[in-house]
Amino acid sequence: MRAKNFPRWYEKSHNAGREIRLTDKEVGLLELLMRRPGRVFSRSEILDSVWGNDKDPLTNVVDVYIRHLRAKIDHGEKLWLIGTVRGRG
Repeated sequence: MRAKNFPRWYEKSHNAGREIRLTDKEVGLLELLMRRPGRVFSRSEILDSVWGNDKDPLTNVVDVYIRHLRAKIDHGEKLWLIGTVRGRG
């Protein structure tokens, strides 16, 4: 589920001079988060938006992909660009 006008360069970007390669799902997750900066998304909202309605809401796929995305884009940074609000999203 990719927005037609969303830049494809996010799939192969750079952070502090190093190349970052993102999977399609990581790009979808990053798109969702970047379109609404500061908004807290529930796990269900992320599952519906990025994976569609066929995923079990008890799955940990969102946690895994957030961890992968953080490892790629926050590597070497003092502050995480993607935050977590316990109990909310």
